[in-house]
Amino acid sequence: MKFQLTQHGYILVLVPGEEVITSLTHFAEQQNIRSGSIMGIGAVENTTLAYYDLDQKKYLPKEFPDRMELVSLQGNYAYLNGKPFAHCHIVISGRDFVAYSGHLMRATISATGEIYISVTSNEIVRGPDAYTGLNLIKL
Repeated sequence: MKFQLTQHGYILVLVPGEEVITSLTHFAEQQNIRSGSIMGIGAVENTTLAYYDLDQKKYLPKEFPDRMELVSLQGNYAYLNGKPFAHCHIVISGRDFVAYSGHLMRATISATGEIYISVTSNEIVRGPDAYTGLNLIKL
């Protein structure tokens, strides 16, 4: 991973073999990021997306092992159990130009990951929500 400080946060460049969520979490820990937004593009492989089934209160995963375009990465940082937590959703597409989207469980960079992080000075915290069973942002 390489990064550069910008006026509003950072730009990260992830390299082949780096796992996206692990890299984003590690970066937030290193830079003491308490909250912010995440957006990016690139190329990934060995991706697991998930759909959250509210009735079952669990994520239903789907794996995409092939190399895919990372068309859009959107997410945010908040604190969960005293540590930075990167919550991201993505859109990926393959050679057939069919797009798949969902909650990002994991993805490995296959070519590059160009990610912008906007940072705020607030500490945003996540905690349990009884209705959904998720750890949601608490304001």
